[in-house]
This record gives sequence, C-alpha cells and structure tokens, in this order.
Amino acid sequence: MTVFDQVAAVFWGTGREDLLHDPLTDEMVAEAERLLGLALPTELLRLLRIRNGGAVADACRAYPLGTDKYVLFSHMVGIGLDPDVASMLNTPYLIEERKLPSSIVLIEGDGHYWVALDYRECGPGGEPAVVRLQNDGACDERLAPDFRRFITGLRPFAKIAGPGRSEI
Repeated sequence: MTVFDQVAAVFWGTGREDLLHDPLTDEMVAEAERLLGLALPTELLRLLRIRNGGAVADACRAYPLGTDKYVLFSHMVGIGLDPDVASMLNTPYLIEERKLPSSIVLIEGDGHYWVALDYRECGPGGEPAVVRLQNDGACDERLAPDFRRFITGLRPFAKIAGPGRSEI
C-alpha cells in the first residue's frame, strides 16, 4: 500500500455536510474538466470518489511549513452543480470576484485565504502545484509541487500546532 493509499483511507472526517455533493461520476468529472478547461489530478478524483466534499479527518488537518508554521486544511470542496453547495466549479466566479490569479482551482478556503491547485506553470493538462493565496492575491505561497505530495504531507493538527508555531 502506498503512502497516498494510507492517507486516502483516513482522509475524510465527519461533518461539513453543507459541502457534500452527490457521489462523483465519470460524467461529472468530464463536465467539471470541460467547464474549468483543465484536467484535474488523478489523486484528487480518487479522494472525491470516496466522498465528494466535506470535512477532512483530524489526521489530515494541517500542512507544515518548516518548523514553526503551518497551513490549516479543515475541509475540501467537491464537484457539483448545486448553486447552494460550495464547489470547485465556483472557481471562475471567485477568481473574478476576488481578483485571484487565473489558472487555479480552489479546493479549500474561508474567504480570507484559499488553498488551490495552480496550473499557471504546468498548463491545463499538466500536474498542478498546490498553493495558498490570500483573498486579495497579495500572498501567493507554493505549498507542494503537486497534489499527491500535498495530501501525503498533511499531518494531525495537534502534532503540528504548539508553542511557538503559528498558522499562516
């Protein structure tokens, strides 16, 4: 079993049913990729086939940035057309509204910051990096070179947060 398989087995938590979409189908993936104009990472789709959006398990809540900082990752949006449920398909609207960089797909955020797939360097058919963006686009920080490394780098929040550590 690969490290990704181990993480995928425990990735989803409970809660955030407000982010849950219908089970992901091949047709939904094809439509999402058509609407977004890019290919989504295989590992992302594997996770969304388990649960199409929602809370992330406690074991996968924080991404460490060196020894004293971390990025919280409490949920992940899925793929769906329901306008009342946050979705990766809201990305084009949010890019325009919030003046975010183009060629990204938002996968998590709270309106103040976003975690996104970044296609600016790899193009629409490539393997996107994972970045953290401030709402106004002022902070653009690369977290991982690809989605697989981002997911396998997630750690339990309790093991990351502590004295002298700060969320960015």
